[in-house]
Amino acid sequence: MASKSPKKAPGDGGPNMKVLLAAMGIAVISSVSSFVAIRFAMPKQVIIEKHIVTEKGKIVEDKHEEKKPEAAPEAYPIGEFIVNLSEPGRRYLKTSVTLLVAGEAPADGKKKAEGGHEGGGDGANAAIKAEMAPYEALYKDTIITTLSRQTIARLQAPGGWAMVKDELKVALNRAVPDKKVVGVLFTDFIIQ
Repeated sequence: MASKSPKKAPGDGGPNMKVLLAAMGIAVISSVSSFVAIRFAMPKQVIIEKHIVTEKGKIVEDKHEEKKPEAAPEAYPIGEFIVNLSEPGRRYLKTSVTLLVAGEAPADGKKKAEGGHEGGGDGANAAIKAEMAPYEALYKDTIITTLSRQTIARLQAPGGWAMVKDELKVALNRAVPDKKVVGVLFTDFIIQ
């Protein structure tokens, strides 16, 4: 009696078909789980538009809020400072500070006319000088107070200057919320 090999049922591919189906199932499950994870991890984008809509749902007028173009920040040299550091002994910091103040772009989009070199040849725009003059004493007091709290270890640490600049910017914006200080520049920085 000769033995016959069993006939395979239609759709039964043997071990290779089972491996293929398992791999496809794993791929589908991982794709779905990745999609769900990304969907919940990504922040939702919020878009706000103003429309005037008729009763039938047709948009009659589409209004978008127009933003003013931002002007480049303007440099305002505030002056030279010599402060005692928060250290035992006599340690000093001598620095010159220039503030970068956010300005509004002119309505016609043209650059403001420069005010020339006045006030000792510092080249600052006359308009920004006039705007900042009433706040200068408050700015100077805030700078002196913030710098005198610093230690040599903090100033000489990697990134120490950047931390002091950020601290000054926050303190100056708290002192005068009307004017937005977007940056602080040190043009001299000497520790003695």
